This record gives sequence, structure tokens and C-alpha cells, in this order.
Amino acid sequence: MRVEPRGFLREHAPWLFDPELGVCIVGSSALRIACDQAGIKGPDAVDLDLSWALDVSDGEARLRQHEVFVDTTAANRSRGTLAMKLEGVRLEITSFRGSDPGEPDLQARILADLAERDMSVGALAFSLSGDELFDPCHGLDDWEGRRVVPVGDPSDRIREHVIRWIRYYRRAHQWGFDLDPSIRKVALERSLIQAAPAEHVAAELREALALCASPGRFLMELHEGGLLQEITPELASQFDGRPAGPVRHHPEISQALHLTLALEWYSSHTLDLNKQDRNRVGFAVLCHDLGKGMTDPEKWPAHHGHEDRGIEPL
Repeated sequence: MRVEPRGFLREHAPWLFDPELGVCIVGSSALRIACDQAGIKGPDAVDLDLSWALDVSDGEARLRQHEVFVDTTAANRSRGTLAMKLEGVRLEITSFRGSDPGEPDLQARILADLAERDMSVGALAFSLSGDELFDPCHGLDDWEGRRVVPVGDPSDRIREHVIRWIRYYRRAHQWGFDLDPSIRKVALERSLIQAAPAEHVAAELREALALCASPGRFLMELHEGGLLQEITPELASQFDGRPAGPVRHHPEISQALHLTLALEWYSSHTLDLNKQDRNRVGFAVLCHDLGKGMTDPEKWPAHHGHEDRGIEPL
């Protein structure tokens, strides 16, 4: 969000400050408010996400009453998320999770909602009516300490939304943070990640290409964690230790290192491109050597004909 969120909401939707609604600013915008209060550098909060006490049915009625309701996906609604538009800005607002909707104690409902967030730095909420910040999982401390820490048991968080398994790694590489050891030690079958909707996996890969300084290191960590093979075996073969080619052409020797260096070049040399063109370049670099994953090991280190062989996996 490029403007101060509380001022924006006060000006364009003062009804959201009704104490009975329990509206909170959550996600990166809440973390940014906490960082500002603590005098430390916070995240770039592009989106303004909200939570509240209303269920989907009552929430839709309230948004329609104020003529700000816009349609969203069935998947979003199933998670309790609705959308509104204020002054041309699309916002999402989600019903509190993890508590009885009949619970009269709004603070208890806010804390229960935060207990089901994926990571501590995302488990903050700023109450509009109470002008109060909630940080029960010490997300501000983890942000300042540059740590990606799950809320509670990471296995539980992953079972709730399996895409979080990839997101933990992506966020760590995006921010340059340390990944909490409990995430690498998750004792779940790696095949569980196949239950993630394809569009969610694609979105995480796009975000990695766009936001990570080294998308290749992110992919290597997914490979080490047994996840890359499950979501895209075509890319996993790039990180399985095969040579990039004869050393006279590839002094970096490893195909994994070759692709990692190529993706780092992409990340640092395409910042002046528009988003669509940058996506195209990133995808081209990511896939330029897929054919090498199909070379008969007896022919290594050469990969003759890998350009044509790469068409099928592409």
C-alpha cells in the first residue's frame, strides 16, 4: 500500500472503525505499522489486507450496504475472504479464523486468528477501533532478527495450506532471512505438496523469479528438501549433480551452478524491464537447458542435441 493505511481507511471507509466489526489491519501492513512504531525498517507493504468478526454472508451484506463489494473467487470465499474496492484500490477482508463466531471477546478472536497464520512476521494485527497492535508470536522480533519462523508446529501450518511449505523457503530467500530449522525438519511426506493447486505453485515460482536475488539457490533448497522433484521434475534434474558440459565450455562444471549463475544474471540485469517482459526473460532463462536433464549419463559431460530435447519438457 503506497499510502498510510489507517488514514486511507479513515478517509474512505470510516464505517470500518465500528468496534463491533473488530476490523484489523493484518499481514505486511500490520508488520509495517509495528516496524514504524519501533523505529526500524519494515517491509514494503504493497497490499492492504484486513480481517474482521463477520462471516462471509454477513460480510457481503455489509460491503454491499456500503456499495464497495466486488466479486472474488470461490476459493477465496471458502477461506472466508471477500473483496472490496475503495477509491479504485482492491482490498481483501477475511473472517477471523480459529474461534467460535459466537465468541463475544473480540480480542480472543483476534489472537485465535493470528495463531493460524503461517509465520510469525505475518501474525500481527492492528485493531482499527482500539488503535492497538497485537503481536503474540513476536513477529517484530523475528523481522528484526531476520528469521522466518513458523507459527507453532510447521507441520500443522502446512497441513492447513500446503503451499506454505514452498512459501517458507521463498520468503527466506526473498528477504535474505534465516530459515527456522523446524521447517527443514518437517516430517511430512514430500508428495503432499502435489495437493497444492497448480496456480499457487506457479505464483510462488513467479514470485521467486521476480523477488529473490538468487532464484537458483531457492530452487536448490527446494531440491535439497525433496520438494522440487514433486512439483516440477523437469527442473529437479537441473539440480541432481549432472555436469553442465565439457569444462572448456562450462568451467563452472555443475549444471546446478550454471543455472544458478544464469538466474542471478537475470535477476540483476532485467530490473529496468516491465513486469511482463521480465517474466518472459526469467522463464526463458529458467527453462533454457531443460534438455540437459534428458541426456543419457553415458554421454556426459556432453549434451549434444539438448536444445531440441528441451522442447518436450518445456
